[in-house]
Amino acid sequence: MTSNNVLVLGWNAKGLRGYLRDASVTLDPDKYSHVLLQMPNGTGKTTTMALLRSALTGRLDQSLSIAALQADRTTKEGYFELVLSVYGERLTFRIDFDFEMGRHYLYTTTVQSGKQSGHLLNSIDPALASALSRSIDLFVFDGELAKDMLKDGAAAADKAIEALYRTDSFDDLVARIETLKGNRKKRNRDVTTASEQAVLIVIEN
Repeated sequence: MTSNNVLVLGWNAKGLRGYLRDASVTLDPDKYSHVLLQMPNGTGKTTTMALLRSALTGRLDQSLSIAALQADRTTKEGYFELVLSVYGERLTFRIDFDFEMGRHYLYTTTVQSGKQSGHLLNSIDPALASALSRSIDLFVFDGELAKDMLKDGAAAADKAIEALYRTDSFDDLVARIETLKGNRKKRNRDVTTASEQAVLIVIEN
């Protein structure tokens, strides 16, 4: 589970349904570059994938319900914690769940800054945050979505590549340039004298 500068070191969970009631998974990317996790139906594979997507993007996956994550009716709180290595630095994203209030809270822990409130990947690695935000389903692949992926595969793959290498930022740059050009033309039209208008028309063209 590696991607050049990003390594998944494992995850921990407590108070959530299925095996996530009390789970600790440790991976060793130096020893194994690929890891296959296999579990019986109903034990939380799909939930784990959704929690991984949530931890990486900082947005609770749309397939998740806080109430449905509760291990049992007596459980008041729980958490999911994803441990990464980004450019050699240890990074932890944690989602705390308050089942009584029906709320969740995000935290980021780094070696330099310790535990901080919020999902701070964008301030740590904007390019990675952008790629994950735009194409998370291709980075954390859910086999149950394979049919949809195959149907829209080419477009989705292009989108992921553009996000990863930030070529999609060219579109943003072009849009910004067009906005600036429009604003300048608007200011130019506000010029009152005919001679100035003539000069500006020549400049614009």
